[in-house]
Amino acid sequence: MTLDQANAKIKEVFHDLASMEEASLLALSLTEQSGHDFIAIDRGDYHWPQYGVVAAPRIGDLVSISFNGDRHPCGQIKSISKTLKVITTTNGRTFYRRGKSAAWINDGTWTMIPGHVSSQNESF
Repeated sequence: MTLDQANAKIKEVFHDLASMEEASLLALSLTEQSGHDFIAIDRGDYHWPQYGVVAAPRIGDLVSISFNGDRHPCGQIKSISKTLKVITTTNGRTFYRRGKSAAWINDGTWTMIPGHVSSQNESF
């Protein structure tokens, strides 16, 4: 199974995951089938759907920082803690995972996003 096929499977069952356990089982299954690490996420009680699965970040992935529509390249992922709580980039920024979500935050404001993106919010 390719990464694209695994992401398509996630979209198929996106609204059907009723618990973190179900999300964890799907993440494990997709990891075994695709060879790419997937993680279960919990967006919190006041979000729907609350549970989900995303591809885990990998060392060497290109990343950018984002806030309020501004996006700037931030190097590559240099290191990831075993618990996936801390990610450090090649330019020295450290991102911390927010709970069990799919969001990694730097300095309480900047969010890590995949790829090198350079754009500014056109609203200002």
